[in-house]
Amino acid sequence: MKSTDAKITIKSIQKDISEEAFIYSYSGKYAVTEEQHIISYQEYYEEDAGMAQKSRSLIRLSGSHVSITKKGAVTTRMEFSPGDVYHGEYQTPYGNFSMEIQTDSVSSEITPDFLEIQISYTLSLNQSPVSHNLVNIKIHPDS
Repeated sequence: MKSTDAKITIKSIQKDISEEAFIYSYSGKYAVTEEQHIISYQEYYEEDAGMAQKSRSLIRLSGSHVSITKKGAVTTRMEFSPGDVYHGEYQTPYGNFSMEIQTDSVSSEITPDFLEIQISYTLSLNQSPVSHNLVNIKIHPDS
């Protein structure tokens, strides 16, 4: 499996009281196998005692299923399949949460110039609904 450098842009809109949008850009790696698209990158969080916190993130797209794994300052596994409910743990430096993800839809567009993934889901933490989320992930492989 050959990987290439890539620019990753993630736009997340949380629909709760407000519709606040967050946009993050990362440099990472992008690879394609016969079965899936794999994107890896580092996420950095607020500094703790002068040191930046980070997590290694891995996104896997296979058909209409997306898996996101984070390890480090934030550790979690999130699974998105239309119509499915996923239960997992969300571990942060501020505490651990029981997480439930109910996926409404997953779509993707694949061209020679980019890969775009869109996910619509509802998030609950510790059995309390938190927000409905729309996430757009765009990957531009370096040529």
